[in-house]
Amino acid sequence: MPFSMAFILNFTSVRGMSLNEVYADFVKILGYENVLRGDYVQPYSVDKYTRSVVKPTFILKPASVQQLLQILSLARKYGMSITPRGGGFDLAMGSMVSDGIIIDLTRLNEILEVNDENYTITVQCGVTFEDINEKLTLKRLSVDLEPITSPEATIGGFIASHGIGYGLLRHGCSVLNIIRDLEVVLSDGTIIHTGFKNLPFGKAGYNLTSLMIGSEGLFGIITEVTLSVFPAPETVASVALNFSSIEDGLNFLGDITKRLTTAHSAFMMNATFKDNIIRNALKYPFGEFSGLIRLEGSREEVEWEKDSVENLCGTSKNNIDEDLWNYRFLYHVIRELNYPVLIDDYIIPVKKSAEAYNVIREIAAREKLNFMTHFLYLGSNIVLNLMYVDDIRKAYSLEKEIDEAINLIGGRPLTIGLRRVEVMKKTSPCLFNLLSEIKRVLDGINLFCPNKLL
Repeated sequence: MPFSMAFILNFTSVRGMSLNEVYADFVKILGYENVLRGDYVQPYSVDKYTRSVVKPTFILKPASVQQLLQILSLARKYGMSITPRGGGFDLAMGSMVSDGIIIDLTRLNEILEVNDENYTITVQCGVTFEDINEKLTLKRLSVDLEPITSPEATIGGFIASHGIGYGLLRHGCSVLNIIRDLEVVLSDGTIIHTGFKNLPFGKAGYNLTSLMIGSEGLFGIITEVTLSVFPAPETVASVALNFSSIEDGLNFLGDITKRLTTAHSAFMMNATFKDNIIRNALKYPFGEFSGLIRLEGSREEVEWEKDSVENLCGTSKNNIDEDLWNYRFLYHVIRELNYPVLIDDYIIPVKKSAEAYNVIREIAAREKLNFMTHFLYLGSNIVLNLMYVDDIRKAYSLEKEIDEAINLIGGRPLTIGLRRVEVMKKTSPCLFNLLSEIKRVLDGINLFCPNKLL
């Protein structure tokens, strides 16, 4: 059943206390303007994409870890569930809840330190990538990563939802390789650090960072992040490409990115994506599939490799390269559509990506459903973002069938959220049971996101 039609639990008291009394206790901690209820929770009842509607009881907006600890104490006292939320750019309703508390972490937005000696930046979880890049640019540094959704995404939400971004191609295709340390608050108020700020990942001792990446708030709330930073590139450039088929595009990107020393990102999109957005905006004759390779490095290397790719493909030299790069953020593209869009995201082996696309196309054609696709190349895998742009109700009804078809091919959904819990139980029962056991250890009272596991 689509979550826009989901049953919403309405209640007026918790553990013998009226909601007015509970509300008053939270106001004592945060102030009236940072405790929302009633009609004021509406902006948190939808996400940036699906427009599905649920209704949390309270929205709480702490400005410090100390306030967060006080909130958790009251939530334990009243038996109310907690769902953390960053910028709301997740793709699977991971930060939505039909009752209980949503904690908006965007006020935890301080950049705490830029360490020039260890090449790290330490920030609170509510800091956006836009904020990080602005700060580092002043020091000629870069985090060398951008989320595919929006630069307005918060770093805490990006990590908790196993965010995928431009630049990961240069870092082992995983955000894990640039995270030095996470500060995490557990449900009992314990604060842990998962790594070592001054050492790269995996260089010493036990490291729990990978457990928190993609955990979607199940095990704890990420409150602070330390990332590796890098010298800013001397120059950047983009090369736009046209392909007659998905097979040609994937094969070319896979081959060329292995040869290029300055390859930063590589992605493709299908004609429907361009028909809806980019062709109208850029007035450029695209092929059935179009791709883009982003290059970053020294001026000499970038210019030489850009010329090599253009000569190899017969690509004309024009401004379309940078224009196409400017349309890389999915949220900015969808915002221009100005009507409901449902997004599903999958990670699929490159060798199976064409098969996955064709399966999706057959199902969509059978149901007369339009869709757009965006493929982000990550070494041996492709992240496929599938966007339905007309009949959202029908798209919801096909989601389970497509999830199961992708699973048979060897792919899987990238995020679970509320929408895919039942599919995960069926397709990955061992993983589901393992995650449930880990949750019992780290969150034995099931305070965080209780509707996802157990």
